[in-house]
Amino acid sequence: STASELPVSRSAQGRVELLLDTDRAGLAWLRLNNPGKRNAFTAQMMVDLAEAVQWLETWDEGRAVIVYGAQHQFCAGADF
Repeated sequence: STASELPVSRSAQGRVELLLDTDRAGLAWLRLNNPGKRNAFTAQMMVDLAEAVQWLETWDEGRAVIVYGAQHQFCAGADF
C-alpha cells in the first residue's frame, strides 16, 4: 500500500491519518488531512497526532516516519 491511496478527508474537523507500508519494512506516513483549511491543525487533529505518535512509539519495526499534507499542501498552522 502507498500513502496516495488514502482518501481525502471531508470532515470539518480534519484528521491526521497513519499509514504503514508493509512492503517497505519500517516506514510509516502521517498525513495531515484538512485540505479545506490548507491542512491547518484542529483540536481533533491534535488528538489524532498524539494517538498516532503514541502507537508509533510501541512499533518495534519502525524505522522512519514521513509527515506530509493532503493535496500537495503541508500545514497552514492551527485552526482553533
